[in-house]
Amino acid sequence: MIEKKEPDSKDHAEALLNYGLVLSRLERYEVAAPPLEKSLEIMANLELESEQVAALASTGLVFENATDYDRALVHFRSALDLSLKLDKRELIARQHMNIGRLYDLRLSRYAAARQHYEKALDLYINLQDAAGAAQAHLDIGRCYRLMGNFPDAELHYREALGLTGAAASGDRMRAKIVIEQANNAWFQARYQEAFDLRQEVYQAALKAHWPLEQVISLNTSGLIWWTLNENDRALRN
Repeated sequence: MIEKKEPDSKDHAEALLNYGLVLSRLERYEVAAPPLEKSLEIMANLELESEQVAALASTGLVFENATDYDRALVHFRSALDLSLKLDKRELIARQHMNIGRLYDLRLSRYAAARQHYEKALDLYINLQDAAGAAQAHLDIGRCYRLMGNFPDAELHYREALGLTGAAASGDRMRAKIVIEQANNAWFQARYQEAFDLRQEVYQAALKAHWPLEQVISLNTSGLIWWTLNENDRALRN
């Protein structure tokens, strides 16, 4: 209806964007791509730069979930460029986190990921965004851990923990950090410490009814038992 009455308008662009996002939630990525790209084209023609940043980031996330990482990265970088042009520090930080996550969790390029997380961290500190800074410290710490730099990983985990009290949803963020500390201990063969930390997360997850954190803590326990050649216990976890 909008396309017939107001083609190539802001409303048309937003309708196309929402349609594409719904299709992507149904994992129909190939069908979702054309309306998303058309939406971005209309926004660019209308010079709707603020809306375009959000649409680029959302479209990048769709391509990331579709495992089309090259196209995802192009969209995240375009969102970053527009955010820099608009001089919106919060948007700039968010795009650095998106690019960092792609390099980190999808491409295992931890050094590149850390650079983007660190840029986001500086911005979050200047913005006095405790939640954003805590997440950035956590992600930087994980990159250090996966690169084998366990002392620097622990430093960032501690910085993240120090910020959780000032952040909304601090308890859940704390659980994410502590499970990372458990992983850091496990990687260094400090198994009892790893078990104790993961148990702390498990108890908190049971109390707060967090299924995902329960899964992660049990899986971590299984990995530790597996490392210790206790395969039956590992399988039970």
